[in-house]
Amino acid sequence: YKEALTPLNQAIKIAQSNPEIAYPTIAIYAKIDALTGLHHYEEAIALANASLARLQGTPYDAHKSQVYLSRGTINKERGDWKAAIADYQQSVDFSSKISNYRGVTDAGGLLAQAYQHNGNLPDALAAINRAIDANTKIPDELYLVPRNLAIKAEIIEKMGHAKEAEGLYQKSIALVDGMIQHAATTNI
Repeated sequence: YKEALTPLNQAIKIAQSNPEIAYPTIAIYAKIDALTGLHHYEEAIALANASLARLQGTPYDAHKSQVYLSRGTINKERGDWKAAIADYQQSVDFSSKISNYRGVTDAGGLLAQAYQHNGNLPDALAAINRAIDANTKIPDELYLVPRNLAIKAEIIEKMGHAKEAEGLYQKSIALVDGMIQHAATTNI
């Protein structure tokens, strides 16, 4: 993360000093995540909040969804689960509004984990089911399915359904094994 900040800061600086260049969206979001990885939470939150303020009143819901997802992770890392839930829910809502199924899949899984952490198993189950359902609309992007199945298994297990949870764990493992076996190259 530390090494990433130099080129990210450079990209942001170039964009800020040249008004004809577009807002450095990718650099801003990557910097938020890098700062989070370095545990510079206050700086990451400030950058996320500034980005959300800039996006206020714009039609860029995909960008808003990404910032809420990142801010939710910052809040989770800081132990503010209530704020994390609110941010993850905002990310799911914006992603749903624009039919961004990948966003629903990703944020929905994290939302389910946050609900589970707070002991709200019914909402956790609803969130993970929504995430898994969204993933059925993007079958080429299976990489989040094993994580989401494992999250669902944990929730189901905590609800007292160990046998059903075991089946979900097995399905998750089988998906990972299948992805590994059918990867085109070692790097993939």
